[in-house]
Amino acid sequence: MSQLKVDSIVPTAGVATGQGGGIIQTITESTNAILSTTSTTSTEISSDLRATIVPKNANNIIIIRLSIGVISTTSNNVATIRILKNGTDFVEAPLDTAEGQGNGQVWTNNENMIPMSITVKELAGNTNSRYYSPFFRTNSSTVHINSYRIAPAFRTTTNITVMEVSG
Repeated sequence: MSQLKVDSIVPTAGVATGQGGGIIQTITESTNAILSTTSTTSTEISSDLRATIVPKNANNIIIIRLSIGVISTTSNNVATIRILKNGTDFVEAPLDTAEGQGNGQVWTNNENMIPMSITVKELAGNTNSRYYSPFFRTNSSTVHINSYRIAPAFRTTTNITVMEVSG
């Protein structure tokens, strides 16, 4: 025989400010497509990775987690990843926001397959709909995501998860 004991049930809008963080909603998008860029300017990785959320409360925290299965390049190269809100607003940007800076960076060469995980957060600020999406760039050469140099034998999946957590 099973028993379920519950001390409290949190309302769908979350617990009151300062009462701990309950997850209000979670949105996940993914792609297993081979994605590449030769751009030295930040470019959206894929519109398939746009995670749209409408916060329930402006005081809640939005947590964005990106998990890239594999990043590889065709030569010695730095790949930079940024998480942007609505395609323009850099989320949790580093102190220097010049084009070569990001939420995550990795140096690879044509012998490396590197997984990457990035987590950033921000205050919802309002209850307007918004989307979060990863952008990537290279300092030279070609960056590949979800594949080792476009070889069909080494494939992965990339996921973005956006969570609203009560403030």
